[in-house]
Amino acid sequence: MKHIITDGVFLSRAPEGPLAVHISTFATALRAQGYALASMHRQILLAACFSQWLHHEGVALRHITSEHPSQYLRDRVRRVQIRPGDAAALRHLLACLRGEGVIAPERSLDYSQH
Repeated sequence: MKHIITDGVFLSRAPEGPLAVHISTFATALRAQGYALASMHRQILLAACFSQWLHHEGVALRHITSEHPSQYLRDRVRRVQIRPGDAAALRHLLACLRGEGVIAPERSLDYSQH
């Protein structure tokens, strides 16, 4: 059964994991930014797979950091060929989620305190 994410974008099954309920927010942001349907589908599928990986790794929504996408891609490359743009798509996903207040902003190092 198809799981509709947004008009024209669907997945073969419902997303799982900590980001599952936020995949449609990401899709809406992609559409608003003018992404082509094929590009949207690729990024949404990648986001859904990333969410599932986070679940299997035991990473809760509040603990997601900018390190997790690179860890995921290193793990993913063992099973599937990584495509150009995958890392950028995951950075875009995290930026979208930070903008919505879903995950914490990335902490920056303040060297002036030393």
